[in-house]
Amino acid sequence: MKRNKLRLISISILLFLALLLLNFGSTTLNSGASTDILPVEMDMSLNYTDSGPITIDSNDDFGVSGYGFPGTGTPGDPYLIKELRIVTAADRAIDVVGVTVSFTIEDCYLDANFYGIRVDAESAGQVIVINNTIVGNTREGLYILRPDGVQIRNNTFSGNGLMDIRMSFSDSTIIANNTFISSERAIAADNNLFLTIENNTFTETGIYIFNEYYDYAGHTIRNNFVNGKPLGYYTDISDVTIAGGGYGQLIIANSDNVTIRDHHIDHASIGILCQVLTNSLITNNTLEYNKYAGLFLRWCSNLIVDSNDFSYSSLGTGIYNSVSSHVVFSNNQIHDNYDGAYNINCNNITYFNNTLENMASYGLRMQSNQEATILNNTLINAGRAILLWSFQECNVTYNLIKDCGGEGINIDYGSEYNVIHHNFFINNNGGTDQAFSNDVNNLFYDIETSVGNYWSDYSGTGDYLIGGSAGLTDPNVIVDNTQPSIMDKSVDLIYIV
Repeated sequence: MKRNKLRLISISILLFLALLLLNFGSTTLNSGASTDILPVEMDMSLNYTDSGPITIDSNDDFGVSGYGFPGTGTPGDPYLIKELRIVTAADRAIDVVGVTVSFTIEDCYLDANFYGIRVDAESAGQVIVINNTIVGNTREGLYILRPDGVQIRNNTFSGNGLMDIRMSFSDSTIIANNTFISSERAIAADNNLFLTIENNTFTETGIYIFNEYYDYAGHTIRNNFVNGKPLGYYTDISDVTIAGGGYGQLIIANSDNVTIRDHHIDHASIGILCQVLTNSLITNNTLEYNKYAGLFLRWCSNLIVDSNDFSYSSLGTGIYNSVSSHVVFSNNQIHDNYDGAYNINCNNITYFNNTLENMASYGLRMQSNQEATILNNTLINAGRAILLWSFQECNVTYNLIKDCGGEGINIDYGSEYNVIHHNFFINNNGGTDQAFSNDVNNLFYDIETSVGNYWSDYSGTGDYLIGGSAGLTDPNVIVDNTQPSIMDKSVDLIYIV
């Protein structure tokens, strides 16, 4: 069987972390004082006309041969959809596809099944969405796909399920003076350039920005408030400390050697969002009751995430880590989330000495990853403790895995060359079949020491049988129910390189 490529670092774990934690961030940045924002008010005097769903898939549908909306479709005289109340069980209240003219949607009340407004029109003219109330849509309030230069102003979004505004490949869009209330993500912008997001208010929601071009400095994001606190947005900074001081959400991108510490952020979409962050430290933060994730990492490398509390993301995850490498998560409290930590398309990830407790789904979800160390963690009362899904070369050692509704570890979908030993599995999956693997090339014992794992349901004789189609066993069961400590055993810190 292929052996993991490991390097043993003979150094005290506490000293190892202490040295790393001392070298980040020389300049301290604190959040600024709150400034006044422009309030968004809904005009209750509007004379709505009740309407069924509007579907427009050609320029002619706007004019006299279609719905008869006023205007000529030029930027100076756009077609005008105004003062309609559309409450419908149809998928979309207003759907505009493939047009090339300019149009404005103004002063409408929109409540549909999936989308309040969808605009999919790469070659559209000037698109303006202004002074609307968009509520109760189960997916997106407003979905903008591909038109550039869209203006979204003075709207109220409330109770939309996944996102209030979703934008993809729409450059130079302006989102200003809107009110967002209680969606999973108020603004989800992926692969857009030169966005302006300003003077918006967010209540129990916030912003998610994704840009595969790594271009964040081109955005203007200012004077936004989340739960009455400023939204912090930093790009292209280095050698600084961003200290706690009252942010409602914090976004850092394209930055190096940053220390992010002492923040308490709650009831946003994502507490702290880091993209393309390198050689940095995230420590002593409390991120709780954030709907999508407490901490969100994408395209990050060489990070230490130490001594934080990620909790109560009951619809999402305490930590979401995507396309990142060489990240160490240590000494964190992760509890009462849907997933404790979700890692996807990463490599060289370490979870050391964390406590993960009370997760509805998984404690640690490791998907499509390569090379990881899960060492000396406590995982208690999750749906399942650890998932290795299409995962190669993970060392799962010296963990306490206890009282989970399903298996303590589940290995599936082409996962191989994983080694699981010196763990204590206690009363998982109803006290029987505490591990599962459909993949053959995995070991449940240490070859060098011939030591496996402790299983609370072990019969006392023979191998311990691992569930699943692979037919694996633990032939070297630990029978002493006293959990070993890696400190007591003088075990070197195992770090995958």
